[in-house]
Amino acid sequence: MSKSIYLRLAGPLQSWAGSTVTGNFVRTERIPTRSGLEGLIAGALGARRGQWPEWLSTLDFSIRVDADGALTDDFQTINRRDSEEDFRSRLFIMLGQSASKARGNGLVYTPDAQHGTSITKRTYLADAEFIVRITSEEHGEEIAEALRKPVFSTYLGRKAFVAEFPFFLGVGPAAVWESLPIVVRADRDEGVVAHSGEERVARPTADVDRGTIDATAVPRVPLHVVEYSPGLPARHLRQQFPQVSSREEWLQYVGETLERSIAVL
Repeated sequence: MSKSIYLRLAGPLQSWAGSTVTGNFVRTERIPTRSGLEGLIAGALGARRGQWPEWLSTLDFSIRVDADGALTDDFQTINRRDSEEDFRSRLFIMLGQSASKARGNGLVYTPDAQHGTSITKRTYLADAEFIVRITSEEHGEEIAEALRKPVFSTYLGRKAFVAEFPFFLGVGPAAVWESLPIVVRADRDEGVVAHSGEERVARPTADVDRGTIDATAVPRVPLHVVEYSPGLPARHLRQQFPQVSSREEWLQYVGETLERSIAVL
């Protein structure tokens, strides 16, 4: 039976930047990108920029959206190294206009009028939570050890965005994915539980006993899942997962189901 590594990506802010034309407008994706996850593992392994192991592209990732979060904007100023004309040309091309229109004062991006500082806009993901399953037939032990004791600090897309505890959940059978519960928090005003992006459902009453969840007693919630397989486009699914009403129940289940020791791989 194949083993997988399980992570929880949660924190006040995350940033999973997609493709961009200019450095002045950087927007996060709503779901962690494959390149972002590979970079997280590469950093944990101690691989430097441009020296990532080639086998990272062979990994299988499954990402479950427990809380989709909210987009938030951040405005910054940076010192640009490229010329103003180059920047204008790229931006006008992105807007579908002729690069020749970029000449002159049609687009001013340097607030100090000295062509050295520019205002940037970056979009981040606030209060999101993802469960990630990593599967590798050959490098599972190496990945698990690196994520338990990373060489470089792990972060959620940007160095300032530290992951909340728990981050490394452990290792276990790939089939654990189907029974790993989601915490559905109670709504204080209406006495029901609400899940981000889903309809409200009744408060669960079943508890967690010895690391197992009775599927007939615990309600299940449909969640958005994305799968990244080597050489294939991202696959978007809707899967049902059991729910618990508190983080304590969730931690009990995870602690009794997954192993934090790499010896099980």
